[in-house]
Amino acid sequence: MPGNEHHGSVLSCIAWLSARKDGEFEIKPWREKRSRDANAYYWALVSKIAEVMNKPKEEIHRQMLTDYGTWYTNADGAPKWVILPENEPLPLDGYYFDTKAKVTVKGENSGEEIGHAYIVIRGSHTYNTKEMSDLINGVVQEAQNLDIETIPPAEIEEMCRLWGQKNE
Repeated sequence: MPGNEHHGSVLSCIAWLSARKDGEFEIKPWREKRSRDANAYYWALVSKIAEVMNKPKEEIHRQMLTDYGTWYTNADGAPKWVILPENEPLPLDGYYFDTKAKVTVKGENSGEEIGHAYIVIRGSHTYNTKEMSDLINGVVQEAQNLDIETIPPAEIEEMCRLWGQKNE
């Protein structure tokens, strides 16, 4: 007989149960299943925030990584950073924290050039349990500030724990 789960009206559930000859079943109120995957939950919240703020979700994602993400670090633990010439757009293939610092560097031909310093931020797919937990907790706070429904903290903690087992 197909499937051991069913949801529907009271009558359809009774009919479904009547078709079964044996076994034990649990009856409980239907609740839409939520993803237990931390990354999927993160993107669901980012999408809802983007919708409420009427902004592209990639822009919200970049902002969340900037505000709550984890930086790349060098062997000595210092943040990895790049300097780009003033007015040069940021590369689209990475995430960067704007330090607001202007830097003067020796140019190839002109003596000195003004640049802008950015710290390089890691993509969330590289995060461990704690890093993902910090990111999601920050995004949850942003969502709650916009009156977007979020799941209970214990569920978030469990998702992040499972994330760590899968990605560490």
